[in-house]
Amino acid sequence: QHGRSNLGVVLAAARHLSQDGQADAAQAAYTHALRLAPQRADIHAELNRYLWEIGRRDAFLQSYADVKDQVAGDLRRARPPPFAHWRG
Repeated sequence: QHGRSNLGVVLAAARHLSQDGQADAAQAAYTHALRLAPQRADIHAELNRYLWEIGRRDAFLQSYADVKDQVAGDLRRARPPPFAHWRG
């Protein structure tokens, strides 16, 4: 429960900082939120949308690639490869 409340505080800070134009601090807060909850697709999307809006294209592309790699890894761990149960 403590992690969730901390996540809420960090996300609120990220949003406030982004609205206040403090891009470096906002990006750091979003990154911290993702360390607390790496599986939260909504946080990834919010960070990526913010990076795109402020013109940080390189950071956006890196963040997008990180998410893509994470999802691919999650899918590999979540299900066996096709035909893994077959014995030839």
